[in-house]
Amino acid sequence: GAGDSGKTTIFKQMKILHQEGYSEEERNQFTSIIHTNCVQGMQDILTYLGKMEKELPPALQGYATTVVAADAHSRLSPATATAIHSLWENPEIKDAFNHRSQFQMQDSAATFFDHIERLADPKYVPSVQDILKARSRTTGIVETEFEIEKTKFRMFDVGGQR
Repeated sequence: GAGDSGKTTIFKQMKILHQEGYSEEERNQFTSIIHTNCVQGMQDILTYLGKMEKELPPALQGYATTVVAADAHSRLSPATATAIHSLWENPEIKDAFNHRSQFQMQDSAATFFDHIERLADPKYVPSVQDILKARSRTTGIVETEFEIEKTKFRMFDVGGQR
C-alpha cells in the first residue's frame, strides 16, 4: 500500500489483539515518536500559516518561536508543551489544522495537541490508543507471527512509498 495508508496501524492492532500487546518497556519506546509527532505537527501548522501569510497575535509569537526552535526529535520540554498548548487554543491554528489537506499533516495531531500536558509529563507512558495514533515512517520489512483459532499467520509490514 501507499505511504500513510494504514499498514503499520493494522500491524499494531494485530499485535494488540492476537499477541501479548505492548509491554511497558515497548510502550515507553513510543514516547519519542509521539513527542516528535507533536512538535513536528505544530511546526507544520506554523509553516503553513507562514506560506498563507497569516500572522499570529503578538501574544502568541513567543510560543511560535519556541515551537519552531524546538528539536522535533528530542523529549518534549515543558516550555515546548506549554507553547503547543497555548497555540492550539488559538482559532487561527485550529483553522489551519482544518485545512490540513493542503499540506502533509497527521489526523492524530489534534488528539495529541488536546492532551499535550499528559504527553509531556515526565512519568508519561503511552497508552495503547497513543501507540495506534503514533506515526513514524516504516523502513525496511518487519515480520511477526500470530495465531487465530489454531491457524498460524505470518504478517509483514513494509515501508510505504510517498
